[in-house]
Amino acid sequence: MTTLTWCRLFPERLRQRVAGLVLVDTSYTNPVKTATASGFFNAIQRPLVEPLLHLLAWLSPLVWAMSWLSYLNGTSHLVSMLAGFAGGETRGQLDFATRFPVLASPGVQARGVLAMLRYDATPVLSTIAAPVLVIAGHLDRMTIPEANRLIADHVPNGVFLQLTPGGHMSILEQHERFNEVVTEFVESCQPLARARAA
Repeated sequence: MTTLTWCRLFPERLRQRVAGLVLVDTSYTNPVKTATASGFFNAIQRPLVEPLLHLLAWLSPLVWAMSWLSYLNGTSHLVSMLAGFAGGETRGQLDFATRFPVLASPGVQARGVLAMLRYDATPVLSTIAAPVLVIAGHLDRMTIPEANRLIADHVPNGVFLQLTPGGHMSILEQHERFNEVVTEFVESCQPLARARAA
């Protein structure tokens, strides 16, 4: 989402300085609309989700303490496993992914999600001149693969790749395959980078 926002804000820099983009397990719009059970989440966004996010930001210190308790007793690991992975993760990968939300301030996270609820980069997609590799895990429940495929379809020079097995954390779960395809993509972009530098 940050990358697509950068593309919207700095289109000239994108054309002049970027040889290619890699987008991973992401969305082009409000993630509520591109998650599994989007109808349900869309229905509860305004009456429930948004007030809860404001409450989380206000009660940030208390929520942070509860997050650490959840991390230490394993509850947050279970949530991370169900929401982020497709079943091929190692214990180390699961712990690594679960630790991120605990380390960050709940207030900052809540405000970030509130901002994402107003996010829409749909008009930007057709303006991206650089080649784009869009990667998604086949069982991503947070941003379904179809949302990633739509990005690739609307970008003039987009390619979609699905990692199987893989969830929202496919970058961890399929790290070897991910590294291979990104390396191949970067190498394919080198002639364009050299041409721009000349």
